[in-house]
Amino acid sequence: MVDRLYYRLKDLEQLWRNIKFRRKLLTYRDKYRDEQRKEGNTDEQASSATSKPRLSKHP
Repeated sequence: MVDRLYYRLKDLEQLWRNIKFRRKLLTYRDKYRDEQRKEGNTDEQASSATSKPRLSKHP
C-alpha cells in the first residue's frame, strides 16, 4: 500500500515537472513569434529559412 502511494506521488511530481516545462516552452515560443511579428516576418517558414545559421557548440 505504501509502495503504491510512494510511486503514485513520484508520478504526480514528474507530471507537474512536465507541465511546468511545457508551459515554459510555450511561453518562449510565443515570445519568439511576437518578436518575428514585430520585425515584419509573419511567415515562420520563410523566417527560419532566411535566418542566420545557428552556431554549434562543437568545433
